[in-house]
Amino acid sequence: MGYSYHVWFSDTHGGLELGLLNPNTQLVKVDAEGNQTWYTPAFTPVQEVLWKLYEEQMQAVRDICGPRDRIIVSHGGDIAHGLSHPEELMTTSAYNQALISVDIMEPWFALPNVTTVRILAGTAAHNLGEGSIEYEAAWVLQERHPQCSVKAQMHGRWNIDGVIIDSAHHGPGPGIREWTDGNQLRYYTKSLVLADIRHQIEPPDMIFRAHTHDFTWETIHYQHNGRIRTTHAFISPTFCGMNYYAHRVSKSQSRQDFGMILSQIDDGEVSRIWPLVMTVDLRTKEVL
Repeated sequence: MGYSYHVWFSDTHGGLELGLLNPNTQLVKVDAEGNQTWYTPAFTPVQEVLWKLYEEQMQAVRDICGPRDRIIVSHGGDIAHGLSHPEELMTTSAYNQALISVDIMEPWFALPNVTTVRILAGTAAHNLGEGSIEYEAAWVLQERHPQCSVKAQMHGRWNIDGVIIDSAHHGPGPGIREWTDGNQLRYYTKSLVLADIRHQIEPPDMIFRAHTHDFTWETIHYQHNGRIRTTHAFISPTFCGMNYYAHRVSKSQSRQDFGMILSQIDDGEVSRIWPLVMTVDLRTKEVL
């Protein structure tokens, strides 16, 4: 047996014109008499760019991982966009959004060394409440791929070859000013680690959070049980472009991070981390 690898990505917002879409996805229209018509939705320019990036980064995972390694894939939540913010939706059908969500994850199962897939429940506004779409996607994928372990959950604490990973969708933001970037994540991490130590729980080696679409990586070092420990904490980038709602709540953020995070685990240690991140300037540039 070789290494274990953990892949984390999130916020694909399937069903949004700016979210991730598999070109093989087929959606359904139902008329007033109940007749079904299947169709292949056209890519928007943003979806075309995002799917190309998604494929390139999956290929990077294939290239890095050897045939004897095993791969654990984690989706950090908001797998679909839901119906609460309907601007720029490509479909208002919850069923179609579930189909899109399943097809977003489907290519990972073509990698023979993927053994485990976890999908975190995201924001109620994006999953029809109570993690409905994430749990539905996990159930369908488990039925299709019984050779793998596929589950959805709210908050995961996973032990991968001795490395403890704490994962959830919601958590801190990156900070509200450029010069405070990472502070919220750092304080959040220190608090979580100290709380686990106080309750006599082994603190995590890695913490993953999502939701804010802004890649952030903080590392803390501390003494515990007579040795120096390290915890890596991440806010993941996204696979969804900025819609009008996101522009408003982010106060017109000028840049956006897209991609995923790959970690190598070797004998109880995080031996290497690859942030597969692309940053895009969102402003319209003109010379007037």
